[in-house]
Amino acid sequence: MNLPTYMGNIAVVALLALLGLTLVTVLYHRARCQHGLPPGPSPYLLFGNTYQIPSSEPWKAYANWSRIYGE
Repeated sequence: MNLPTYMGNIAVVALLALLGLTLVTVLYHRARCQHGLPPGPSPYLLFGNTYQIPSSEPWKAYANWSRIYGE
């Protein structure tokens, strides 16, 4: 295996991975908008809002979101 071919293969794999990630992100956002979800904080791609809710006193986060995004 010579070096230029190997580097070319890495570039192709990296490009395909980037295109795949872009496609997944676009489809995720498009699906979220089409379902007519109520307003709220933007979720992370794989974890949703799990890391935005504190483990102690989560009702305070919900109350704050209620003030920001409406009831």
